Amino acid sequence: MNGYRKVVICIIEMLLDKIKEDELLKSGDIQNFITNEFTIEIFDKAQEIKIYDTYITILEDEFKKDSSSKWISSDAYVLITLQKHTHFKTHEVKLLQEEFKKLLKENDEGIDQENFKQILYRIFPNEQEQKIHLDSLDFGKMFKVFDLDDTGYLDFK
Repeated sequence: MNGYRKVVICIIEMLLDKIKEDELLKSGDIQNFITNEFTIEIFDKAQEIKIYDTYITILEDEFKKDSSSKWISSDAYVLITLQKHTHFKTHEVKLLQEEFKKLLKENDEGIDQENFKQILYRIFPNEQEQKIHLDSLDFGKMFKVFDLDDTGYLDFK
């Protein structure tokens, strides 16, 4: 494993620890933390850490599991992150979360591509411009972004 990957993992672990301790509500809080905490000494120490690929896989799986279960929470950090990545407004993200929860209760296996499409159309039932935009989207390609393990169901990892 190269040194850069070790540094990135170290940074992520430090950032996750900080997020668990204090709520970093704004992107500026995260930026200040990174600017103040990540020094040359930290990078040097991180490159000396003995991390093995099996351990990396375990950490990645834990992160995916943790993040996939958190995405439906109403935590401020989760909402901000979802807004940033989806370009949806807060109320749209909350609607998406609610629709996802409803559909998941009805379907134990998970949300498939057709369910995903239904959710998006339910979020924008009265906005004609949004419907026109949704009609132009490639749902298969969009769905694949959220189906990382190719199971045919949303992962949100």
